[in-house]
Amino acid sequence: MNEETSVGRPPRVTDADIIEVFARAETPVLTTSMVAEELPIGSRATLDRLKGLREKGDLDSMDVGSRAQVWWVPEDDSSSADDFEAGFGAFAGTDFAERAREVEEKFNEDAKERDALSR
Repeated sequence: MNEETSVGRPPRVTDADIIEVFARAETPVLTTSMVAEELPIGSRATLDRLKGLREKGDLDSMDVGSRAQVWWVPEDDSSSADDFEAGFGAFAGTDFAERAREVEEKFNEDAKERDALSR
């Protein structure tokens, strides 16, 4: 039995290798072919691996057209307020995060008003 067909052999391409393709990409989404071009495995194997990563929640996908599919790394929804506030360094432990959110809300409201007026 050769190395390629032996049971339990390590994959030539790791999940991290595949995710790294997305990190290096110049576009927010990639087709299966675009990913396959960056890996030393075929298109069919790439598709199977992408589907596996989607099942694990590491990738999302969407059909575009009758035969095309795009893939992307989903945004991390698990970020907590603590993570958000930790980014403020010297302002951690103050009301800076709350004030930043208020400014963001006001900015968004103003933007909606400007959009409505420009129509």
